[in-house]
This record gives sequence, C-alpha cells and structure tokens, in this order.
Amino acid sequence: MTYTLTPDALRIVRNVRNLTQQQLADLVTVDRSTISKIEAGSRSITTEVRSRLELALDWNDTNLQGVISTVQQWKEAKHRQEREENNDENNHSTR
Repeated sequence: MTYTLTPDALRIVRNVRNLTQQQLADLVTVDRSTISKIEAGSRSITTEVRSRLELALDWNDTNLQGVISTVQQWKEAKHRQEREENNDENNHSTR
C-alpha cells in the first residue's frame, strides 16, 4: 500500500529521511515556508510540488511506507487511549 502524501505523512517522512524543512525545500526548489505550510496543512500541495517531493523523498520505498503505517497506527492507538481515558474521567466525575 502506498500512502498519500498528506501533511502528517510528509512530516514523518522528512524526519525519517533526517532532513530539515530547509534541506527538503532546497531539494524540491521551494521556500522553506512552503514546506512548513504544507506540513501544517495550511497550504495545499500542487501537482508539480507533489511530484518533486515524492521523487526527493523516494516516496514509494517499501520500508518508508512501512514506517508511515507504523507511525499512523501508533497515533491512532494513542488517540483511542486518550479518548478512553477522557470517557473514564467523565464517567467518574458524573457519579
């Protein structure tokens, strides 16, 4: 399975590749602020920039896709746990 280049996935992959926002920006010839805004979700990714990011990050690397999957599963589990803890706290406070 190949994951879509989302803001969260981009941040994960950039960190896995041990790149700063500036280094990635230099690789894909955009401003650092563009990378920052894409990662924050406040700027959409153009088709051209998406292609350059995928090439620069070797997006379809099987190992990389595994890392994205693992991190996303961990985040989902963490959010579930936080929701359960909040529900438990709410149930105890209403008694």
